Amino acid sequence: MLGKIEATLKKFDIHNVPTDINDIIELYQIKVYIDADLYLPSWSEETRKNLKIKAKKIWSIICLFFNTLSNDNIEAYYKSISEYDYKRVFWELFSKCNVFKRISEERFILLMNQTILKTSILTQKRIVAYYNTSIRNMLLTYDKAAEIILDKYERSSNYNNQHEIYLPQSLTLQDKEEIINHYLDWDSANLNYIQFIINSISVRRKILRQCFNY
Repeated sequence: MLGKIEATLKKFDIHNVPTDINDIIELYQIKVYIDADLYLPSWSEETRKNLKIKAKKIWSIICLFFNTLSNDNIEAYYKSISEYDYKRVFWELFSKCNVFKRISEERFILLMNQTILKTSILTQKRIVAYYNTSIRNMLLTYDKAAEIILDKYERSSNYNNQHEIYLPQSLTLQDKEEIINHYLDWDSANLNYIQFIINSISVRRKILRQCFNY
């Protein structure tokens, strides 16, 4: 990846910026690497300094591109994203570049319904807050919503250790209970999650019995 970064940045021309969203997302990932001071041992101090300078220019290009996204074109751009992981990065940039302020609730719902990995959206705090009601409605009808809730509150997973999940404030305790109950009735529910739910209920009942001596 670092070798690819070096080659890409050497060819990078601020006056001939990419117009393909996949190339823009790739530039952002390059910037993340450089900002994290990840370099090849063979790179000289001067090479590192030049890459840093170019990485700073990249951010303005990324923002300019994402500022062109609107209700009229965002769905077409989203569909043209070729890499699975790039769609996760898309939502990160959707938040960082304040795109959500220009995209209607209706258009956001269309994009959200096309997003296979819903946690790509739920790791973005500002998006969850802005589209609070729409995201609540999605969770109430999404078959795997219980897995998201359990991962947030109960389970320990590598994904969630790296990316915190946010739930809409409008999602009530009753909503969460309904989501769990729906999951238990779902024919395609993951047996590991079902077992976890059953164990959690058993543990809580045991604690209650100990606390109240019944």
